This record gives sequence, C-alpha cells and structure tokens, in this order.
Amino acid sequence: MLFLSSFASAEELIFQCEDGYSYKITTHEKSVKEAFFKNKTSDWVSVKDIDIANKEFHITLPKNEYLKCSDPTLNVCTFKKVIFYNPKNSNKARVSEVVDNDCFIGTMGCNEYKKGLRLNKRRCKKIN
Repeated sequence: MLFLSSFASAEELIFQCEDGYSYKITTHEKSVKEAFFKNKTSDWVSVKDIDIANKEFHITLPKNEYLKCSDPTLNVCTFKKVIFYNPKNSNKARVSEVVDNDCFIGTMGCNEYKKGLRLNKRRCKKIN
C-alpha cells in the first residue's frame, strides 16, 4: 500500500521508453483508472488491462503475442509490458516484456521460454 499511497496526489504518470513507446497511467484516489500507450506517430491507445504489484505496472497491450512456431501444437508466448518505477528515483524507470506462460517463440528456429522470463529490457524516463 505504500507504493500506491505515494501516487495519491498524482493524476498522471507519463513514461517515454527506449522500446519506442510512451506509456501514460492515470490515477484517481489511490487506484489506477486508465492506462494508455503510443509510439512516436500514433495517438494514445487504451490498454486491455493494468495491475500494480511491488512498484511495477503490469500492462496488457493489444497484440501481445510473440511470433508463433511452425508447429501448431506448441503454446504461443504471450506477454505483459511491465514498467518498474520507484518514486524515490523520480525520473527513471525500466520497461520489459514478461512472458505470461510456458511457451515457444518462432525466431531463429523454435525456442522454449518459461513463464516469468523478462525479455527486451529498456530504460524509461518519467516526463511529467
């Protein structure tokens, strides 16, 4: 609850990240209301789902699947974007993709990945 209480007065957090996206999280009365993402050429798009856990925003974006393997019997990997933000380090954050399930990704062959694995870690900057 300490993490949420530190955002009690904030209305909006905007992060610009090295993954090519910006993320906007709107808060209201200590609870997350809405989250959005965009790239440099698009407008803000609402996300499917957002959860908060241990100083992390877990964001489910549309099209959150990795490339499928040619074998249709293998599980397809899905992921959440996770932004780690510590308000004490006010202008810095990190974003990564966290695999949702035990699965296979069809790049450079067909490779197995375990649930919880963090991929494509990038730095972010809080811009508001």
